[in-house]
Amino acid sequence: MLDILAQSMDLMQLLCCPMAVFLIADLAAWRLLQFNRAGRLLILVELGAMGIKTVSDIRVKRNYVFLLQIFYENYAVHQMTLDYKLIASHKIPHRFPIGEEGLTIENGISGIAIDCE
Repeated sequence: MLDILAQSMDLMQLLCCPMAVFLIADLAAWRLLQFNRAGRLLILVELGAMGIKTVSDIRVKRNYVFLLQIFYENYAVHQMTLDYKLIASHKIPHRFPIGEEGLTIENGISGIAIDCE
């Protein structure tokens, strides 16, 4: 089933979670999809309805899901509960420096890292 869905979606991220599910960000339709290991769709979250577009990275830590949004000079990290309720959004200036001289996140941010114990 996952391969059939992959043909109809613009997939950006796939995350295998410790809770025995897969999370997939669908860029084209601004959705987050949760599948079980058998490939059955369990939950479909309409991210666009929450104002979240173009998720380029997903991370799960403890009881939270973190999404990195990169959408035409609109960068943000969104924090959700494990049942996909949005609890916080943190905007990132698109000219935020990334450490190397002259480079900003608009020059190529592609993911987020979370301190994982």
